Amino acid sequence: MSKLKGKKALVVDDEEILRELLVVQLTDKEVEAIEASCANDAIEMLQNQVVDFIISDVRMPNGTGVDLLKAVSEMPEEIKPEIVMMTGFADLSEEEALQMGALKMFAKPFRNKDLLSYLEDNLKEEKKKKD
Repeated sequence: MSKLKGKKALVVDDEEILRELLVVQLTDKEVEAIEASCANDAIEMLQNQVVDFIISDVRMPNGTGVDLLKAVSEMPEEIKPEIVMMTGFADLSEEEALQMGALKMFAKPFRNKDLLSYLEDNLKEEKKKKD
């Protein structure tokens, strides 16, 4: 059984094909996956919904992954999601992303199964409270 089962994820990427593929693969692992095409939309969604983790691109129009990291860092600890970043550019190093609160940075292109395996092995076990 997947450790991801029952978790809720937010996938943020302006590349629709990659975003939708990740949503499908997460859904296959019984994750409730929602999506946004930019950081600004994701930040707005997080005002109304609690998610367990976020998978986000760094470089996007209408708000970057850095903007999203900053917004999440200001959230109350009990509802703060874990974040995995992904990028095809060198505009944010993994070290910088980790210092800003990201769990991991994946360089594009990457194998989605590697990302999913990482999530299985590294997300916190406990289910966050939704209240």
